[in-house]
Amino acid sequence: MVLLGVWLCLQPSVGEAAAQQLEIEVPRGTQTIRSRTHEGRAYYRLSQIAQLLELTLVERGGLLEARGSRGVVQMTAGRPLVRYQQQYLLLSDPVWRRSSGEWYVPEDFLAKVAPLLLEAKFERIADRRYQLQSLVENRVQLQVVNYPDHVAIIFIPSRRAPIRVQELTGAIRVSFGDFRVVPSLPRTPLDPELVQRIRFDSEDLFGSFDIIKGGSYHSYREYDLSDPWRKVVGIYRAPITTSAPGAATVLQPTPRSVTELAFPPLGGDEIAKEFEPPPSGTAVTIDPGHGGENYGVRPSQELLEKNFTQKLAEEIVRQMKGNRIQLYTTRTRDINLSAQQRSSLANFNRSKAFVSLHFGGSHEESLRGPVVYVQEPIDEPLGSPRLVPWALGQQRYMTRSRRLAEILQQKLNALFGTDNSIVEAPLAVLAPVTAPAVLVEAGFLTNPRDQEILRSPDGMAEIGRAVVDSLQEFLR
Repeated sequence: MVLLGVWLCLQPSVGEAAAQQLEIEVPRGTQTIRSRTHEGRAYYRLSQIAQLLELTLVERGGLLEARGSRGVVQMTAGRPLVRYQQQYLLLSDPVWRRSSGEWYVPEDFLAKVAPLLLEAKFERIADRRYQLQSLVENRVQLQVVNYPDHVAIIFIPSRRAPIRVQELTGAIRVSFGDFRVVPSLPRTPLDPELVQRIRFDSEDLFGSFDIIKGGSYHSYREYDLSDPWRKVVGIYRAPITTSAPGAATVLQPTPRSVTELAFPPLGGDEIAKEFEPPPSGTAVTIDPGHGGENYGVRPSQELLEKNFTQKLAEEIVRQMKGNRIQLYTTRTRDINLSAQQRSSLANFNRSKAFVSLHFGGSHEESLRGPVVYVQEPIDEPLGSPRLVPWALGQQRYMTRSRRLAEILQQKLNALFGTDNSIVEAPLAVLAPVTAPAVLVEAGFLTNPRDQEILRSPDGMAEIGRAVVDSLQEFLR
């Protein structure tokens, strides 16, 4: 904020003392308010303060209201208490009403009361010297990524400012300083077991967020990311310490440092984000497509693609029991995840393979059978061998992705009695994955013959077996 170097003085009235004058810097200059002595104490005329700070005074007998852009305070002549909302503030001396319309307050009215009424930064900068600064907006965008063991909440400010993270009894508070926050809350659904909701507190001068804890909350961690600068708050569930032999349920990995996580770009084509691809491990990530309000293909009320992808994922998990392969699924409940979240989970899990499950739909009922998709090649340089743009994560894995797709297509064709071929397409869920990755449409929900297979428990088990066998052959 730029202050104009103008010095304005209000002419003192009779009986005012110049020894304890106040100086208030405002955008249009610096103004001086001289004190008036009453019963041996220094007082300052409230109407002059109100004019400078753009407050409105309303007098009703012995009661006076001071109204600002953020609230109202009430004061009574002869009492040192000032009421603000449901609380009382104690001043150093009683409020003095000299006559109708002529009220005086002690100096600490400026420090204790005035900041509560202003949509601006008002503070004491020296002895009997105060400064009023209009707050510059800081637009803060929030993004959410749901990982298996935690929820990452990413705060992306338009202006770099101090951010304080503190744990309260039922929430994690993230508060900002120096600029007035204009929030952009996330649309991505939160994992309700870890985070009930995110609440923005507009009563705070600068603006603050409360991350309300869910029932499975265990701990939180905070990180800073650069280029551009961001604050990340991770809300963690308790780590799993034991597991039954041969279990193939959704595993929760041990939290790793933030430098090992692959965060999605900030949205749109704003800027190309980079991440360091983690080394491939022994994990396989299965992604049941759609979920929540995203039904996918919907030929009837009973046939919803999101339900079939969930059933197939559960069948794969069941058949993988006893294998040494770690198995993760991107969702185990009926919730919708963005493509960025799904690919982020694949990278977070250090996947050796990623399979996104879907079912086809078409106006042509004759179309049937499985189709396996791979990412369409992109003719762009990768740059650094260790850092690649988010959208090009799949580029180093094209050959292996195609090999996995060919195995899946062959085994599923044999099951459905078709001769379909794999298809290349630009797919947002596959492009960032730093592992062999495919998208499987395991039949058409709009084809009567495929419906018979998909609605049969035996048919779904056979599709699950084809996927499991394909993964085992590929990983060997």
